Amino acid sequence: MSAPANSFAPRSVAVMNYFYDEVRSPEALIDRYRSTNGVWEAVARDGVEVTVFQRFGSAATIDHRGVRYQFVADRQQTILPAWMYPRALHHAAVAAECDVYHINSYFPLQSAILRRQIRASAAIVHQDHAALPRTGLRRLWDRALLRHADGFVFVSGLQGAPWAEAGVIRSPDLVHEAMEGSTGFTPERTGKQTPGGMEGDPTVLWVGRLNHNKDPLVALAGFREALRDNPRARLYIIAHETDLADAVRAQIEADSLQDAVQMPGAFPHEAMEDWYRAADYFLLGSHKEGSGFALAEAMACGVVPVVTDIPSFRKMTGDGRAGYLWEPGNAASCAAALRRAFAQPRDEGSRAARAQFEAHLSFDAIARDLLKAYGAAVERRLYQKATRPS
Repeated sequence: MSAPANSFAPRSVAVMNYFYDEVRSPEALIDRYRSTNGVWEAVARDGVEVTVFQRFGSAATIDHRGVRYQFVADRQQTILPAWMYPRALHHAAVAAECDVYHINSYFPLQSAILRRQIRASAAIVHQDHAALPRTGLRRLWDRALLRHADGFVFVSGLQGAPWAEAGVIRSPDLVHEAMEGSTGFTPERTGKQTPGGMEGDPTVLWVGRLNHNKDPLVALAGFREALRDNPRARLYIIAHETDLADAVRAQIEADSLQDAVQMPGAFPHEAMEDWYRAADYFLLGSHKEGSGFALAEAMACGVVPVVTDIPSFRKMTGDGRAGYLWEPGNAASCAAALRRAFAQPRDEGSRAARAQFEAHLSFDAIARDLLKAYGAAVERRLYQKATRPS
């Protein structure tokens, strides 16, 4: 990967993580977030100095795969309240004198304070993680505090529309596109792996929470209809959070789908690669998503997406060129998408999914998109500095 042709490409980036999980050690936290940390490693491979500043229960500095992780001791609660200023974290980040400060999620007050602490030429970029603009007086507060921001990153530019309509994002030029994270999964397989006895022709895999947003009952109804024309198809549902598990099981029984639909349970993340590799199609019924890590993992393994037509999934599948899109909440649309998918050559669809992943969803692709966003943010910041009345 090579850096974008941009004279304003940053030399150093500070990643600001105001949240943290209560895990045993800094090493465990780094491992837990390898899907996003791989992005920073890719940015660092492009010659950019990357430091991740992380609130944590204890202090530590770890150099890992080209990225420096600076854990700053903070005894406050892991979820930072909107009104709290993390003095120690900012002190460490400001001392680094980076060109870009990449803030994960939205922290208006903290961001505004940081803006006053860093040098005038340094840019601040916020990355969306499925948030929505606040309402009422809080919206006015956010408008005022985020006026200084030099860029906002979304998976799809369409996700920035509500923020622009709310007046929090002042200009469409501030919106950039990049995935939240990626995976190192690959499609390489020796024969047809069948974890847990997975079989079918074709095999369809669901990986995601069983909740109302994912809408498994509508997806199940769509699969039931598609099964009429493809009686050898099999659906496997893997889920860690199972709010609607009982309802799904009841629907499977009511529709006599016990032979066609299996719920093998939940598995450690490292075991999921074999499940993806054994599947032909990936099914999901989300009404909204910030991105879609399971979808990215499936596409990395060459699994053909059959997912809802929402902004993030539309972006990830290249407007459906590397998959099949259906209307959220519409079982008939789901069934039609599955039928279209089943009717096409699977190898061709698999190659398209993998190619789309490499070009737009891989760690290197995300790093390339972020470097473009950083370059634009730095350029904007330098222009404002140069034109500000003295």
